[in-house]
Amino acid sequence: MIINCSGIAVFHHSFIDSNDVRDQQSLASYFDIIRKFTQQSFKQSLRMITLDRLIFFFFNHQSNYNLVFKCDNKEFDKKLLEDIANRIADDFLIRYNERLSNFNGEISYFKPFSEVVKSYVLTEI
Repeated sequence: MIINCSGIAVFHHSFIDSNDVRDQQSLASYFDIIRKFTQQSFKQSLRMITLDRLIFFFFNHQSNYNLVFKCDNKEFDKKLLEDIANRIADDFLIRYNERLSNFNGEISYFKPFSEVVKSYVLTEI
């Protein structure tokens, strides 16, 4: 999930279920609030939330866009996720610079980026 500075999920992709019907915008807002609270209250960046079987990995890109990866707790490589997240964010911001600077809330423009995300992840596996 890529979240802008307003807490909107401008892009999300699921490798597990392509018909994921969960409310991605509510989840993005929740993650954004937690991230901002952590930064303001503790002067530190939120890096991950660990559950029994899942990890939510947070990557704060220099552009103020944030990425959140949901990972299996057993297969977690922080350095690899940071590298992938940085490349995904850089590529996304270059490809969609004009759309993002004139963002009107329409996220369907970014859906084709799923193919790029797949290629990054598949080359690293």
